[in-house]
Amino acid sequence: MTSEGKPVPISENGEVVHPATGIVLADKFDPKTGRKVDPRTNKPVPPPFESTTARPINPETGVVYPINSNGKPYDPQTGKEFLGNFNPVTGKMVDPDGSDVTYDKFDPNTGRPVDARGKELPIDSTTGQVTNPETGKPIP
Repeated sequence: MTSEGKPVPISENGEVVHPATGIVLADKFDPKTGRKVDPRTNKPVPPPFESTTARPINPETGVVYPINSNGKPYDPQTGKEFLGNFNPVTGKMVDPDGSDVTYDKFDPNTGRPVDARGKELPIDSTTGQVTNPETGKPIP
């Protein structure tokens, strides 16, 4: 982003020139997605979260992690569980009472729910939880 909050242009070959210094940044970026290009694969790095469920994405494969019997996303190779509780049937995030969260769009970089305008829902400064601005209730 520039100092005016505008995206920095990405050239067709993936180079980004720092707007203030004119220096070409070392990393390459995909001009279509804006995501950093993995130098090993020459493909854009996938976002960390899936945009319709907020499930974490395996950065090596670009595929969402499966959900175990406890409702936790996990890495089948290491057994590591990730944060969040999900419905194994629908793949959707569930709230503390076990109901599917009604949001169907999430920011792919943060995993936070987004409203109809695509704006991330706020985080309550007291609890640190994402909160529905209309109801004031936390969202898991």
